[in-house]
Amino acid sequence: MVERMVATIEHRGPDSDGLIDAPGCRVGFKRLAIVDLTTGDQPVSNEDGTVEVLLNGEIFNHRDLRAQLERAGHRFRTHGDAEIIPHLYEEYGPDFVHHLNGMFAICLIDHTRQRTLLYRDRIGIKPLFVARSGTKVAFGSELKTIVASGIVEPDLNESQLMMFLGNFCTAGRETLLHGIERLLPGEMMEIRAGHDPDRRRYYQVPVTAAADTTPPDLDALDDLLADAVGLRLMADVPVGISLSGGLDSSLITMYAARAQRSDLNLFTVHFEGTPRDELDCATEVADHFGLQHETLSASTSSFLAEAPATFWMCDEPVADPAYYSATKVADAAASMVKVLLSGTGADELFAGYGHHALTPKKRALSRLPGGLLRSPALTPLLNRILRADEVEPLRAYRDDRLPWHLRALSSLDRDSGVALTAHLDSPRDPAEALRAAYTRAAAAHPLNQQLLADTETYLPDQLLPVLDRSTMGASIEGRVPFLDHRVVEMAMRMDASAKLGSGNERKAPLRALARGQLPDRILDRPKLGFPNAVLLWMDQGLAELLPHILSSPDGLAERYLPRDWVAALVATPESCRANWRLVYGLLVLQVWYEVVVRSPRATAPEESLSDLFAIPSTR
Repeated sequence: MVERMVATIEHRGPDSDGLIDAPGCRVGFKRLAIVDLTTGDQPVSNEDGTVEVLLNGEIFNHRDLRAQLERAGHRFRTHGDAEIIPHLYEEYGPDFVHHLNGMFAICLIDHTRQRTLLYRDRIGIKPLFVARSGTKVAFGSELKTIVASGIVEPDLNESQLMMFLGNFCTAGRETLLHGIERLLPGEMMEIRAGHDPDRRRYYQVPVTAAADTTPPDLDALDDLLADAVGLRLMADVPVGISLSGGLDSSLITMYAARAQRSDLNLFTVHFEGTPRDELDCATEVADHFGLQHETLSASTSSFLAEAPATFWMCDEPVADPAYYSATKVADAAASMVKVLLSGTGADELFAGYGHHALTPKKRALSRLPGGLLRSPALTPLLNRILRADEVEPLRAYRDDRLPWHLRALSSLDRDSGVALTAHLDSPRDPAEALRAAYTRAAAAHPLNQQLLADTETYLPDQLLPVLDRSTMGASIEGRVPFLDHRVVEMAMRMDASAKLGSGNERKAPLRALARGQLPDRILDRPKLGFPNAVLLWMDQGLAELLPHILSSPDGLAERYLPRDWVAALVATPESCRANWRLVYGLLVLQVWYEVVVRSPRATAPEESLSDLFAIPSTR
């Protein structure tokens, strides 16, 4: 069983194998060698072997912790970061995790107490899935490992489909497969024979009340970000940066250049037929710091050929078009580096999205007295200057930002929501997780309430899986300096109003740090994010394939979704373009269901989209 499970994640660690074989517990491991290439294989243990550990990820403060433990009398066999964990456990018990600065999924086996402890890092950078069947518990870094164990059947969790189609992903503990759950960020699980698994939170991002209006200490933020980047340059292998040309990855590049790591490489992807602005800005940043810069292009034909393998590697699916862009960057980077830094997280901490700052027109409307904004006399004017789905959320904005936030994130229009609610079996509310996060952060400033909600939902449920699966799929490690928990906590303590500049400028503290250090063009350009080529793919062949793919007799769409609703979405190339977010989500679901659920693959499929669904060529 364990051999089958490990075989599905060969890509995550091709450098060596590890195994713990203990009474009642067998755990397999694949290592990606980053630190201590010679003696750093796992599992690792304490001096007498009574505590064994497997670690996926990195402990960035391991050198300081090692020095402390050596002064306390502990002795080490390796120079790797994983070996500090069994010794920390001897000192602090299960609370050792509070001493770690890192990204991790940890399995610790205490032979003396006959218990297994699982931990997921504070922010959810590294994944950890668990399933239980009778007296058996299976766990692993990907959903596919649990499917391969055979202890649960790959049975679709229909209640999660509406959430996925609305949000590009699912949220919380439940996954798209019955019986397989996620460990949440900052959560641990204790497993003991004869007892139910005990899971509990050891960390949540602190909520700071809205009262503090102290200006941000930019010097302290600058020092902390420099330290966070410096720690994440720690590696005995070459390091690179995924450089989009935007503010966040450019700042990471700035701090990395200060650290003067000589083997630093920068990587940027450009899709044929899309604007070159991202590429030109990235090139300007690379030239500014005199760093090696690799640019690559991707075509529609490559997406159509690679989609089945891409979505298999994505594991539990995420319908974020940026995932394919991220895979192309990671694939290119893998020929030169084994570590790739990313600017992920800055938007969630420092207000980088459109729903964090209204346009001047919408801001003026939101400040009108409540009675006037709801006046029938004003309604015709609002209907002329706002989109239909913006009117009610904007009316609520001054008292409650949640409706506006939901409108920004959701892919479902009202009619689609009605159709899915009527058809699906007990669909989960797509807004459930965001509502819970808003409730927890009720004491915070409304903007920080938004940011904490994004940090607890959108970030671990969508963006971090994109980073993890794209880099691990290329057998390299993705690191995120902005999500050092010290940076997260400093950002959440910061006066929210200071995150939007005098002109409602987003990420004002980061722009202040970059002013004079990065080219002005980088600070002044609008946010674009990873290139999104979905509309281009639609125009160059995908729209023709979609009606065939989504009508596959044994496919997810045909089995679980309203047939007429799906057919209308993909009836014409124009309807595909108009509904591209939903249509792309349906494509991701359909392909994932085929290669992970209906006919599980132990390795990435080699078929193209046309071959996978037996679509005859029309050209």
